[in-house]
Amino acid sequence: MTLSAVLAIGLTAARAPAQQLDLQSFPVGKWHQELGPYVTDTVLNGNGTYTSITIQRGTSYWQGVQGNWEIRFGNQLWQTRWNGGLPEGTPIRVIDADHFQNKLGIATRTR
Repeated sequence: MTLSAVLAIGLTAARAPAQQLDLQSFPVGKWHQELGPYVTDTVLNGNGTYTSITIQRGTSYWQGVQGNWEIRFGNQLWQTRWNGGLPEGTPIRVIDADHFQNKLGIATRTR
């Protein structure tokens, strides 16, 4: 599993909201996601940059990543690392203002 796989995020509304969901601003903030032994905390900044740290529970493994993010195709958030690599993205389903689901599970907004 790559760190990019853990961090990959995209956006799809869960159901027709009463108000139009602004997919350009929804992801801005701090997010926490867990997948098996991996714990990832990501900050998506309003200026289109991100910082993310993944640790593996019970080990000294950790990896930090920085880069740019953007909404593509109207419902996906793509990330491009500053240190190289291809851009990656995946759709998610917005659950509510503080949760979304991607192919790796549930991400929770932290304050």
